[in-house]
Amino acid sequence: MNVAISWILAIFALIGGIDCLIGNKLGLGSKFERALALMGPMATSITGVIVMVPILSWALKHTIVPLFALVGFDPGVFGGLIPIDWGGFFLARDLAVDPRHGLFGGVNVAGTFGTALSFAVPLGMRVLKDKEKQDAFARGILEGLVILPISLVLGGLVAGLGIGEILWHSLPILILSALVLFGIWKNLPLMVRIFTVFSQILRAIGIIGITVGAFQQMAGVTLIPGITPILDAFRIIAMITVTMLGCLPLSEFLTRLLRKPLEKLAVKVRTSPEALSDPIMTLASGTAGIIALQDFDPRGIELNAAFVVYAVSALSAQLSFILNNAPDYTTPYMVTKFSGAFLALFFSIWMMNRRENKK
Repeated sequence: MNVAISWILAIFALIGGIDCLIGNKLGLGSKFERALALMGPMATSITGVIVMVPILSWALKHTIVPLFALVGFDPGVFGGLIPIDWGGFFLARDLAVDPRHGLFGGVNVAGTFGTALSFAVPLGMRVLKDKEKQDAFARGILEGLVILPISLVLGGLVAGLGIGEILWHSLPILILSALVLFGIWKNLPLMVRIFTVFSQILRAIGIIGITVGAFQQMAGVTLIPGITPILDAFRIIAMITVTMLGCLPLSEFLTRLLRKPLEKLAVKVRTSPEALSDPIMTLASGTAGIIALQDFDPRGIELNAAFVVYAVSALSAQLSFILNNAPDYTTPYMVTKFSGAFLALFFSIWMMNRRENKK
């Protein structure tokens, strides 16, 4: 499957590049250029955390890992609290006792719960200023997290894990997810502050990583022993960018291909066509998809928020990372992300209709 995906992305990168040369006649060249432009922002948010992963791993091995060992949980799953491409993949791999559980934590967990916790929720709450829209976003996140056990089980089964070990080693994440659900339901402002602080801590770690990594590279003096060389981290960003040269033109193509069916579906779902096309944007760029939510009605925001829990960058940065770092795990990755995304979407629609029918 990963070979087919790589070929599809390569073809769209070729088409996008040619279209860029001939003046964006097809409208795909601008997406090719957009992928190049994203290299800087990605490097800013990701590079420093990757540089610091060995230090984070060392710290966790002396705190969390012994506690997990006492009860028989594989600590690799804990690494999934950070998004795949922010260092969650490497952190989970370093912490894992069983390499299979490291992959599960670094891909299945990091691509869903970790991405929602560290990225989607803080960004969504910053973007949406209106309380009604914030409430709709919170409801959507709740509906998305309800699907998390199903998504993790399906992805884990495809990866060759047994259902018992998936549920057992996912238990700390599922408990944390339940606490997040309860917190959002009971005290949304408090949870927003907690998510924001967590996001700020990650940002601070990233800035420290970039600063120290750059200094050590240029001065040849070691300030923090054992960190990932900054040029190795930039190599990961470069590989992600190369794949995104095909991802973004592909997402634009899919948006156009599905525009008419989505317009018809929007009437049945009782929301705008733009709200139903936003999931495709989210698959290509989580940031762009979440920022666009501010233009939708509460119903559109709610269903997209449920989708966001799983779909952020599923066809761009995170897929690029998997293709370059764990290509044999592409199918479990896709199953986890897309089963969760579409089940969450349908569950959100069902919940909205059920709520409205009770009025």
